[in-house]
Amino acid sequence: MCRGALFLPPLSPAQVPRLDEVHINAGVLLFCLGVSIICGIAFGLVPVVQTFRTNVIENLNEEGKAGSGSHRTSWTRRVILLSQITITVVLLIGAGLFLRSYFRMQNVDLGFKPEKLVISKIGLRVSQYPEDWNRARLLKPLLARIEDLPGKKNVAIAVGPPFVPAVMVTMGVDGVTKGLSEEFMARLNGVSDGYFDMLGMRVIAGRGFDGTDNEKSPRVVIVNQCLAKKYLGSQNPIGQRITVQGNGTNLFTIVGLINDVHQTSFIHDPEPELYFQYLQVNSSTVYVLAKVEHVTDINRFATGLKKELQALDNRQAAGNIEQYTLILGRSLQMQKFRTYLLACFAGITLMLSAVGIFGFLSYTVGQRTREIGILAALGAPRNYVINSIMRETLLVIGSGLVVGLSAALAIARLIGSFLFQVASKDIFTFLSVALFVGVVATLAAYFPTRKAAGLEVTEALRS
Repeated sequence: MCRGALFLPPLSPAQVPRLDEVHINAGVLLFCLGVSIICGIAFGLVPVVQTFRTNVIENLNEEGKAGSGSHRTSWTRRVILLSQITITVVLLIGAGLFLRSYFRMQNVDLGFKPEKLVISKIGLRVSQYPEDWNRARLLKPLLARIEDLPGKKNVAIAVGPPFVPAVMVTMGVDGVTKGLSEEFMARLNGVSDGYFDMLGMRVIAGRGFDGTDNEKSPRVVIVNQCLAKKYLGSQNPIGQRITVQGNGTNLFTIVGLINDVHQTSFIHDPEPELYFQYLQVNSSTVYVLAKVEHVTDINRFATGLKKELQALDNRQAAGNIEQYTLILGRSLQMQKFRTYLLACFAGITLMLSAVGIFGFLSYTVGQRTREIGILAALGAPRNYVINSIMRETLLVIGSGLVVGLSAALAIARLIGSFLFQVASKDIFTFLSVALFVGVVATLAAYFPTRKAAGLEVTEALRS
């Protein structure tokens, strides 16, 4: 048996439970094969049964009048053609909406630059580093040592960098009264000097952290734009004091305002965030971030980081180093997975529909070959023959497009919550799909019609 993960290894999102257990089951495969055979036989027998039940004289009269088969079956052909076009339009519009949404996600301004950025997690044992000053005794010399490692441009330490789990804390603003049921929540992050510059973030007002900020200096904090707007309104945040976790004596002074970054995903808006000096935050988990020059430098830096950490405290270990772009890629896996599957289904449907429409119209035109010969014998120009047949076919194609667009419009509302910066009634997607399917269906109808119209009169009359 072959597991599904072997077919889609880069597209297997962790959010889909037990996806790695999906495999090709022999029983299901045989069932599908049996259903296909039964359907083929059943649909093959239907016209045979209809032939035996047809009144021969009546059928000959209809053939003589129209030359295109029984009028009782013509509506069935139109319904089949209309249904094929409708299903194709619905699936292609769904795939188009997901594709546009996926591309929009990839072009989101995250507020920081993840290119060439790598990250490694260090989990400190609380029993060994219970207080801030204990952690400073390890992290300060570690940061100094890894700054001298080869193969990197910048290095920093953070408690809650973007797209990794972080702690949410309650906070209060000195002088701002909250409602009884109101609670100020913010994402906690502790960072070292140079963190903002390395990630390409912008200090909008005030200052960033510098060498004067340490575990013994006055407690200061930098806030993001989202927090300032949500909790401070029009007030100037610089100089305001905040409390953390309901501790009125644990006061921090706001010294800077930084731009927002997407912290958890591409689609969710930035949340309020507090940036502390990393030595003033009591956290058992820290992350080492570095900008590397080349991909080949990643392993060199990882080896150097683990070596320096072991030299300072052989009881601690650094996690595997990882490129930041891979972390961001995982956050897009679910959307990519949906888009890929729907695009595959839509592509297969389009291919089958094009082949089906071509074969169906070839058969239909073939049934009308005698009629075409009669028109040609009466002196009708070739273009007139082509136009008369295409006019009827285009009417069915147009009806299929209208029904397909209407059905897609109704179904699109159900997937609106899965789209990002794309309306479920996106006009561009709807019109593009309608135009594309219309062109494909028209071409599939035109070539067999042109071929039949090009037959010699005697050959057409013998058909």
